Amino acid sequence: MLRSARVTEERYALAARLDLLRAVGFRHMWRRRHAGKRFDDLLEEHSERVIAEMWREGADAIGASMALLSPTLFEFRQGQAVARISLSTTPFHDLVSIRLAEDKPLAYRVLEQAQVPIPEHCVIDANDVASARALYERFAPPLVVKPVRGGGGAGVIGEIRTFDQLRRALAHVRRFGRDALFERQIDGDSYRVLLLDGELLDVLKRTRPTVTGDGRSTIEELMFREHERRIALGAASGLKPFMVDLDSLYSIEQAGYHLRSVLSEGTTAVVKTATNFNAKEEIGSNDEHLPESTLEVARRAAGALGCRLAGVDFVTTDATRPLVESGAVLEVEPVPGLWHHYRTDGTGALRITIPILRSLLGSNAASPRPREVETQTSASV
Repeated sequence: MLRSARVTEERYALAARLDLLRAVGFRHMWRRRHAGKRFDDLLEEHSERVIAEMWREGADAIGASMALLSPTLFEFRQGQAVARISLSTTPFHDLVSIRLAEDKPLAYRVLEQAQVPIPEHCVIDANDVASARALYERFAPPLVVKPVRGGGGAGVIGEIRTFDQLRRALAHVRRFGRDALFERQIDGDSYRVLLLDGELLDVLKRTRPTVTGDGRSTIEELMFREHERRIALGAASGLKPFMVDLDSLYSIEQAGYHLRSVLSEGTTAVVKTATNFNAKEEIGSNDEHLPESTLEVARRAAGALGCRLAGVDFVTTDATRPLVESGAVLEVEPVPGLWHHYRTDGTGALRITIPILRSLLGSNAASPRPREVETQTSASV
């Protein structure tokens, strides 16, 4: 049974690649393959070092020692207290919450019961064209199709505005499984609230990935150039490669362009809906405008799924208004990528690692004041 499922997934994955090949051409796919491998090799080489630096800064700030038990397992000691972390995974994470959060339809059901605003959605058989058409006629575009399980933006396809686009998107998402999540796309700004036992650690505002024209280069070339820039920057770059997929093609088309379009100098175009693929410059720390009611919704979402350390992702058309009036929670991430916060500014690592380590170690050490955090971080760069 498992072998049959793998064969089916491989068949649909091949079909999706062939569809993309027809859309972008062989030369593009060849460049994509080689650039992607270089980025993956670089990320594997540098990410462990960056994460270790992040945790070491936090340990030093509270006077705890840190030892590397392996390249991916860290041990912290303070007095008699001992805590261990595997990269970004901490003892706060539990398997039940992770499995619940990864099952998007089930997570939505639990969130809805907790009175957390979520997008209008339904689960659809990706092979059922008749049902897809009925849903398309019921839901007003734009629409989003995504796998029912997983995270990190994998397989998410937005800006679906025609039935042909929907049918094509379902064929691409089919490689992740038979069922797909079909939901109304909510326009607005994307935020992530990072919480530990209800305590607010950080808020990120994440804009959609863009390219800016120079009057000479096509959008395709600008995207490859951004990919090369991330490779050159190494660990300081975005966390994911910058490659074209169906989500990109629909986003570019919605903006009135195509891959071969030349953007005039200074003109910016959105090239993806999934904010997981943006660069560090497109991620900013922003918590001063969020009303307490929105933070309370985030706490309720994390609590409903049983996540002690959680990243709550939501979209809002106006961050100054309560979320129940302006947007919806899209996902609760039970193992949030903490180094997104490390890259926001000089105080990011200390702002998130200090409270986590203090909680794990039962530390009474006071967190540094903002000026002390700034000085310590500057000295470590």
